[in-house]
Amino acid sequence: MVNSSIVGPSKNAPYHSSEHLAVMNYSPLGVGSAKLNTAHYNPEVGGEFDLKIGGGFIEPFAFGGASPSFAPVRCETNIICMKVNAPNIPFTIADASGTSSSAFVREFTSHGVDGHSLKALSPKENYWTIGSTPIKSEQKFIFGDGGNLENLGAITLMQRKVKNLVIFVNTSSKLKENFDTLGVKLPGPSDVSSDILSLFGIKFPASKDMNRNQVFDIVDIRDLMS
Repeated sequence: MVNSSIVGPSKNAPYHSSEHLAVMNYSPLGVGSAKLNTAHYNPEVGGEFDLKIGGGFIEPFAFGGASPSFAPVRCETNIICMKVNAPNIPFTIADASGTSSSAFVREFTSHGVDGHSLKALSPKENYWTIGSTPIKSEQKFIFGDGGNLENLGAITLMQRKVKNLVIFVNTSSKLKENFDTLGVKLPGPSDVSSDILSLFGIKFPASKDMNRNQVFDIVDIRDLMS
């Protein structure tokens, strides 16, 4: 599984804020984002707008191609089929790896360098939202590192309905072994990795795009720390 994020339509970048990032992931069985979300975009030039992102997966050989010309049809009992268009250039593991490694995309498209956006350096692919009704035409989207949203891949796996997760947290933030789990104070970035804190809804100044990553009850962080 390769974890990534969708920044937004390339033609509208750069954006004032990177808060519009959406989860994106790749595997041999499917490329996409399980949950259908509405992303709000605030480009530096032009008006604000919303787009539907995610809602399902497409087989890797068809990722990057044009949106389908026909609506989904029932091809077997309990199975809905859709005819899709293969891209001119196949999407490869090198593309997935390069996208996942592009942590710079968030800052360069939002803030740039010396006032100039570097969106030309950002990974881009044609993308259409599989979960939208009706399906709209593909657009060239900018993609970036999944760690810009969530560095552990936990949300991606949970959205794919993986029930048991084993996650190795390799970080420069050492776990504070003597943290007072019976006290009033909640742990912070000096006590445990910030990637873990965001999953429990604990916000801190440097959390940036992790502020909407909560998937566990905040009180359960004490059990984890103990």
